[in-house]
Amino acid sequence: MIAESFWHGCVSGEYAVSLKTSLLRISVGYSLAVALGILLGIAMGLLKWLDEGVSGILLGLQSMGHAAWTPFAVLFFGENEWAVIFIVQISAMIVITLNTESGIKFVSPQLINQARISGIKGLTLFREVVLPAAVPSIITGIRLAWAFSWRGLVTAEILVSGLGVGHILMRAKGQKDMSYVLATMLLIASISIVVDNIIFKKIENSVRKRWGITK
Repeated sequence: MIAESFWHGCVSGEYAVSLKTSLLRISVGYSLAVALGILLGIAMGLLKWLDEGVSGILLGLQSMGHAAWTPFAVLFFGENEWAVIFIVQISAMIVITLNTESGIKFVSPQLINQARISGIKGLTLFREVVLPAAVPSIITGIRLAWAFSWRGLVTAEILVSGLGVGHILMRAKGQKDMSYVLATMLLIASISIVVDNIIFKKIENSVRKRWGITK
């Protein structure tokens, strides 16, 4: 029954239309999350006062969950695309920020001291020593954020939007069509897993091998 429902969703074009909408939303929200998360994480890693003032707040916000952002997003943006994109973005950005901050902050002091002894200082020290050393942690945060962004997207589409794969889940639930619900859940999980393995896992493994973390 699940296979039949999945096939129906494919041949009817419903999955194609919904995925087009969902993938556009997650592309915009996730891209914003990566850009803003890395910038904020670097700033927190370099500036102690910013780290002390913001890291605890971010941990608290992360514990709220995706659904808790929905009322704020709807009131601030209205029931439109930007409300969904905001929830995707905030869901992924916090993970990237914290991983980037951790990567910058915990660069080996011996490595920094050796660079300074060699005459590397200031912006050059950050560009050639600190940032490259933090890259594995940043890549891990980017990979984890992909899963968080999907969770945020589906939550937002269920609670806010009348389009996308989240809307299919809600409609199937209203019709008490369990096979279609499970087929759509498998579709969402499959896309997330495929993208993670094809893109993010390969990038992470490549970086870890280059940095000598794994063989």
